[in-house]
Amino acid sequence: MATAAPLFNTGNKMKDRKNTPQEKLKYLAAVLFSVSILSGGIVENGWCGNKGEVVAQSNFQELLKKAEQGDANAQFNLGNMYYNGKGVELSYSKAFNWYRKAAERGVAEAQFNLGAMYLNGRGVEQSYSKAFKWCRKAAEQGDANAQYGLGIMYNLGEGVEQSYSKAFKWYKKAAEQGDADAQYRLGNLYHFGQGVERSYSKAVELYQKAAERGVAEAQYNLMYLNAKK
Repeated sequence: MATAAPLFNTGNKMKDRKNTPQEKLKYLAAVLFSVSILSGGIVENGWCGNKGEVVAQSNFQELLKKAEQGDANAQFNLGNMYYNGKGVELSYSKAFNWYRKAAERGVAEAQFNLGAMYLNGRGVEQSYSKAFKWCRKAAEQGDANAQYGLGIMYNLGEGVEQSYSKAFKWYKKAAEQGDADAQYRLGNLYHFGQGVERSYSKAVELYQKAAERGVAEAQYNLMYLNAKK
């Protein structure tokens, strides 16, 4: 998973670089796509989907037949193929269409990918509200990446009314599943008392967990807090 960027200000130590709607969109898209796209066994940005399959071109017609018959996993895998241009010509619009079919049949990973594509406007017109809708569906099914993405959207108030308490709720769910970036952001909320009672000890604990997983900002924040002791 890609390293998270700091969200909050602490003097000159951590700065929020998302000052305009365009910058927020770029940031949100980068965050969600860093934990998306479930790429059919092809690692993208350091993460690979657990339901994706590498599908040989010779099997495309068989997969297509299954997808057209309503097989949700086949629909999901076709979305992967079209998104990554593996075995077929790359097409974000076709990837979106197959992800949508799988998402409507309840495939959490497809729901998350659909949300990410709405967020980025890739293969479909950009929409924060629809990005939130599909990300929430996946998050409610327990998808840790979607829970983290939902936390980001609540944190920044994009696609939904801004709420630190709800950001805390979803970061916590993702963090409890071992998501290092969520652990880092949860640490931030404890650090600054946003959406939860301030607790430096809990912030340090969460920064430590994220730092051990390689989140550079958590390592920095940990050093910063330790230096203030």
